[in-house]
Amino acid sequence: MEKNFKKIVYTAVFLLFTAAVFADEMRGMGHGEYGEKEHEGGFHGGEYHRGMSPCGIGKEVMMQKMQKMQMDEKECMSCIKTEMVLKNAKTLELTEDQVSKMRALNSDCSKNNIKNQAEIDLLRIDKKDMLMKDEVNLEDVKKILNRIAELESANDLSCIETNIKIRKLLNEKQNEKLKEIKKKMM
Repeated sequence: MEKNFKKIVYTAVFLLFTAAVFADEMRGMGHGEYGEKEHEGGFHGGEYHRGMSPCGIGKEVMMQKMQKMQMDEKECMSCIKTEMVLKNAKTLELTEDQVSKMRALNSDCSKNNIKNQAEIDLLRIDKKDMLMKDEVNLEDVKKILNRIAELESANDLSCIETNIKIRKLLNEKQNEKLKEIKKKMM
């Protein structure tokens, strides 16, 4: 009985701690780009304000956080492949030269994706500014959207190319071992 009570108490403490951390994170999302509070809630003085959700989280802030998560996810596609291979370097019997080349490929891919993502972020700001004007030049907006699509595709392609190059660095025996490792992970 005493063991069950301890488990219940520990679980309750854990859940309270987790809820406190989550609440703190959510509270931080309502802050503007420079840390100032946008305002309390989506309803201010009884009316709903554009750009704010009813729970008080700014749409722009939420979009930035979601875009950052997407970028982290995209950037990691190449990193995951490389890291998985490098973590299994002994099992795969990688040479120092292979490890060095893989790290260089991964680094180049990450640098390229970061540069492209920075340009994408700037283009999104330009697009937002254009859309805020009284008269929107649709051709200019199309140009920006096309450039964003080009850069996003370039990032995806860069990750795919890096993964192919990493695979080509492995010999036949290493590729077979890598397939076995992947099967075990699934």
